[in-house]
Amino acid sequence: MRRPFLIECKRQSMLVMLRRLTSVVALAFALTGPGSSAFGQATPAVPEDFLDHVRRSGDRIHFCLNPASALMEFDRAVGQRLADMLLLPAEFNQLANLNSHYGLDYRITLTDSDLFIQVSNECDALIGFPNPAIGTIQEWLMTTQPYYKPRFVLAFGPGVGAGIDDLAAGAIIGSRVSVYADSFLRAFLETQGNRWQRRIYSGNDGIVADLASGAIQAAVVWEPAINLAAATDPLATGIRVVDQPFALPVLELAIALPTNQVFLRNALDAAITELRRGGLNQLLAEFGLPAE
Repeated sequence: MRRPFLIECKRQSMLVMLRRLTSVVALAFALTGPGSSAFGQATPAVPEDFLDHVRRSGDRIHFCLNPASALMEFDRAVGQRLADMLLLPAEFNQLANLNSHYGLDYRITLTDSDLFIQVSNECDALIGFPNPAIGTIQEWLMTTQPYYKPRFVLAFGPGVGAGIDDLAAGAIIGSRVSVYADSFLRAFLETQGNRWQRRIYSGNDGIVADLASGAIQAAVVWEPAINLAAATDPLATGIRVVDQPFALPVLELAIALPTNQVFLRNALDAAITELRRGGLNQLLAEFGLPAE
């Protein structure tokens, strides 16, 4: 009988700590302004008028979502689940002004300055942030641990075969340009004497469409793109993931926050740990996404 009372005490304690943190952040931001040490790191030089200094209330978590991401609704569900675990309400805002012509994708197509303005004005945390495979993220941002780590995979089109040895000489293997996985494919093809051809694409949607139609025979592709395409395109149901004859990376999706939000980052990290222990696979199945 005491459990509801204890839960409410825990919730009230969390609200008090978040309100105190928000007050400290607001004071630091007001005293130092954008582009200074309030974020602990150098920030983009943006006009003062572009920033809204009215800070958000600390009694809820405001998430930003990437509307250009094929996983936006999944990300929303993850954010809501994490907020529920922290006994806090969640609100969601969508990033604006993205170059969103890429389908079946996860990229955040904003300049550093645009991203800084929108994260500063619209949210406490940006969910669906792809950790770079190499290099570093923006200096004014930090990330939680990944909440989902989908793979890049080698996939064959309908009727092509069961493995790399079934791929005829001269067959075309598609790949998205400027992703880390593409460098793995290029290295593999060199070891094979370039027996197969590589065709590059700007987005996953083109890869999956050509793979389903038979225009290409194989592809290195982000695995969720296959699942999501199969949900709407009957031809895509014939695409099959095959054994990988070479290593391919995973994509780490995390939550990005300004570097002054250490308390919230730690709270979200703890909730992500619990979500990954149990509940993540249920969400993935609900949205038709591949398990890790």
